[in-house]
Amino acid sequence: MSKEDDDPPEGAEKVGYCRPPRATRFRPGRSGNPLGRPRKPKPIQELLATELRRRVAIRENGREQKLQKLELVVKRLVHDAIQGNYPAVRLLIDLIKVTEEGSDQGLVERTIEELNAEDREILARYLRPGDVAAESGTDDGA
Repeated sequence: MSKEDDDPPEGAEKVGYCRPPRATRFRPGRSGNPLGRPRKPKPIQELLATELRRRVAIRENGREQKLQKLELVVKRLVHDAIQGNYPAVRLLIDLIKVTEEGSDQGLVERTIEELNAEDREILARYLRPGDVAAESGTDDGA
């Protein structure tokens, strides 16, 4: 092979390793990955919360209002419960219970009430300060 075979013909450019043809090179100012990395899908909880926070225009008593969709769901639930829809009544009562039990104090009291007698005895033993040292076998007086 001679050097003449390696040279490109007149007017043509050299193409090879690290020298792609001009037509296929990256253009200045344009990205090599125009679509970019695909986004992660959002979790269902986030999608649901976003949709329930969206506001919708409604007409109530002749006035137009903008309410969140969650507010509309609650209004409809209460309305259906008042009309006597039994599943709506049960759901409303359950929601009221959950919101009332949301405080830690009510939750702890309810949990202690549900304990059986043996569990209550064990819990009472640990809550009494004098019995803990006697059971562990350590004597603080000596």
